[in-house]
Amino acid sequence: MMKISLSNNNKAIFLALDIGTEAIKSLIFRIENKKPIILGADLKEYYYLGVSDGRAFDKGAMREIIVEVVARAKEQANIKKGKLRTIVGFSGNVLKEKVFRQSIERKSPEKAISDKEEKEIYQKIFTEAREEIAQDNFQRTGITPKDLHFLDFKINEIKIDGFEVESLAGFTGKIIEFEALYIFLPANYLSIGKRLGKELNLDSLAMASKAENLTIALPDPKSTGMFLDIGGETTQ
Repeated sequence: MMKISLSNNNKAIFLALDIGTEAIKSLIFRIENKKPIILGADLKEYYYLGVSDGRAFDKGAMREIIVEVVARAKEQANIKKGKLRTIVGFSGNVLKEKVFRQSIERKSPEKAISDKEEKEIYQKIFTEAREEIAQDNFQRTGITPKDLHFLDFKINEIKIDGFEVESLAGFTGKIIEFEALYIFLPANYLSIGKRLGKELNLDSLAMASKAENLTIALPDPKSTGMFLDIGGETTQ
């Protein structure tokens, strides 16, 4: 999925689509002076239709609701044609996040880490974390590793021999520790999202996790606090 920039210099109109376990919400906005200007919004509950389980997302009833809430928001925003740059959020039982900690031991700790070695280390930690997270998810949900898609991973912290660093290249050391955020979802939801984007004439479809949204809302890395999302079936 593509990343969408909410740059103030970009005059594009955005559609935010929140697909929860009991309701679907749409919001159309643009950015002016670094602030969002809401142009249209709609919400519709669907738990009464008996399709509140996220696995039923591809049922016709839910597709019709998505079409309906997007159409109503576009009507409010007076948008009759043209593509919308779209951000999609799924409920926590679909779009998942996991903070994962890893460590590796270098064979030649006295040598400075080159750009090439840095890339190889990143690839190694991502591959190993992906395999372990996928196996753990399989034990919990029954979704096989091959049916899981990783959207992104973000490194929160790197330490070399106990000292925190911003990057690896140029440093020496033996033990490298990582703390990273991994974002993933069942692969079928990814294909469903792409198909809906094409049917609804949406552009630059991106999926946003709650953790990523928080980094936008709180750009200061030293900010602390708690974010509690009480959903219909899943609380995060």
